[in-house]
Parts: sequence; structure tokens; C-alpha cells
Amino acid sequence: MNDMLELREGPPRGLLRISATVGFGRKVVAPLLDSFVKTYPDIAIDLLLDDRPTDFASAQIDVAFRNGRIEDSSIIAKQLIPMQMALCAAPSYVARHGLPETLDDLAHHDCINFRLSSGRIFEWEFKVGGIVRKVLPKARMTFNDADLVLHAVLQGWGIAQMAGYQIRDHVANHELGIALARLAPDDRGHYICYLSRQHLPTRVRVFIDFMTDQIRALGIDFMTNFNGENFEALSAPSPTTRMTGAAA
Repeated sequence: MNDMLELREGPPRGLLRISATVGFGRKVVAPLLDSFVKTYPDIAIDLLLDDRPTDFASAQIDVAFRNGRIEDSSIIAKQLIPMQMALCAAPSYVARHGLPETLDDLAHHDCINFRLSSGRIFEWEFKVGGIVRKVLPKARMTFNDADLVLHAVLQGWGIAQMAGYQIRDHVANHELGIALARLAPDDRGHYICYLSRQHLPTRVRVFIDFMTDQIRALGIDFMTNFNGENFEALSAPSPTTRMTGAAA
């Protein structure tokens, strides 16, 4: 019905159903919606935040934001920005415990885990000698909300591996430092996804173009542009809160 209305009346209009992972949707997508609806006042937005895989058909989703590559030939996935995972800690934690310098050191640290919507605990990933190693650390705390994980890390309760877009401002402000940067895993990527079809509805096309331009302009992929030395330079705290052991 929305598609027929657009074809008949021209300008983009109708309901746009969007799915996004909880963290990315809350921190990146939602703040941009006000500007979008002001630009396209005849488009109504229905945003669903869900970390589970998107079922476009049953949920009638027009556009989805997802992390990592999408292995589905019926879905077109356009990379918006790279996504680097980074192990981070607050200066207050480092003052008490230092930072891990090897993967074996993780067993001696207070780790904070993230529980996925499936109930599975998110495994930390590192790249050692060109090989990806997954680690499921023994956790001091586990949360099913990324914002709570971030809050716990900022409070100095422990260390956690988080996405660059979640911690970029805190790293830049020296509220967090990066550990084991030389072992950072390969980029996963943030993607905007939609069903492959011959005629893309105008409301979907303008939303994809708008979000692609706006998200890329945010510069939230900056962490992926640094090697290990740059990570540590970027995350170096001020002289009064210098992190010992930060040369991971």
C-alpha cells in the first residue's frame, strides 16, 4: 500500500519500518531521525531496537542496521562505517590493577561481559599471529545492555571489549584507555540492509541515502584508522591520570 501510494503521488511518503541493534540504534540512528523527518515530513518512522537477526518478511522491515557481514543473497548490505572492537578500561581501574599485556593476563583481571539477546555471552575476539582467537573471560559482572557495560567500565569496575563507536568520545576525553591494541580483531563493519528488489520504494531509497551520508559524516569510525601505537597515543590519559601498563 505504501509503495502504491508513492508511485501514484510522487514525493516520498508512508510508513518506514526500521530495525537496528540496540546499541547502534540508540546511540547513532535514533539521534538522526529528527533531522530526517523534518526533511521528509510525509514519512512516518517505526524504529525497532533488537539485537536478534532481522526477519524482513515477518516483521515487515524496510531497512535494518546490522553489525558484521550478512550472509543472505536476498539482502543487500551496504557498509556504512568500519567497526573496530577495543578492550578498554578507566584510569581508576588501571591505577588499581594495571592493564593486561597478554591474553593470559585476562584471567587476572575483573572482566565485564555482555549477554546477547540469544542468551549467549559475547566472546571477545583478538587477532594473534594472523589468527582470530575468541576468549570468554570469567566475568565479575555480566549485563544484557551495552550501555550498562559501558557505565561499569567508566566507573572503574572492570575491563570490557566494546565497539569503537560506543567508546570513541570517552577515549578522546581520556576517560578510557585501550589495552592490547596490537591484538585488535579485523573490522566487522556496520551495515545498512534492505531486501533486494527491482524497484526500491522512494521512502526507502531516500532514507538509505540520508543515513549513509549522515552516519559517515559523524566520523565514528576513527578508531579503525589507527595501528597499535596510535591506539595507545589516542588513549593516553592526561599526566595526572596516566595509565601504567598501557603499552599493551
